[in-house]
Amino acid sequence: MLNGKDDKYSHLTEEEMKTVEKTVQEKWTWLEEKRILLASTLRTQQPPVTVAQIRAEKQVSIEKKSVVIINNFLLLYFFVI
Repeated sequence: MLNGKDDKYSHLTEEEMKTVEKTVQEKWTWLEEKRILLASTLRTQQPPVTVAQIRAEKQVSIEKKSVVIINNFLLLYFFVI
């Protein structure tokens, strides 16, 4: 629930919430496309996507953007205190 009504998300700006939602949606679409490709691939063929590629996609997009948001929160938090 990333709609700002929950206190644990109250520190996020509307722009940050939209960024997270957009990133999650993009990566979910990417993963679903790869899942469909994998399901249609014969077990004797090389898979169209590897676990390493999935992990790399996760690392590059979701985790790096999350770190930026978390860092912004920490900077704000420590400057207020």
